[in-house]
Amino acid sequence: MIGVHLIIDGVVERMPSESEIRSLLSEMPAAIGMHVLDGPHIVKGDPHNPGWTGFVIIDTSHISIHTFDDGMKVSMDAFSCRPFDKDFALKYVTERISFIPETMNVKFVERKTSKEK
Repeated sequence: MIGVHLIIDGVVERMPSESEIRSLLSEMPAAIGMHVLDGPHIVKGDPHNPGWTGFVIIDTSHISIHTFDDGMKVSMDAFSCRPFDKDFALKYVTERISFIPETMNVKFVERKTSKEK
């Protein structure tokens, strides 16, 4: 196996602020047993695509968040070459970002090559 990938997409009740995104990206790695190598880095989107994009590089890959003001959408993913507790990670994120539950699309993917079973 190459790694595990938690992917969350949904509509939010309230768009997270830059500081809330920074806090999540700063604190989540330690919460799921990872170590930050660089970041978080957060940038504001262009006027034609308003929102925030943030990411943090962790010792085993990355965590990223993209917000889209149009439609109040948030996409978030955490990828790691080392397994982590997906249920804890999902709960951690949903306690900090106000997703509307019925709009959420959550995937947990075990990434591997075509030769791995």
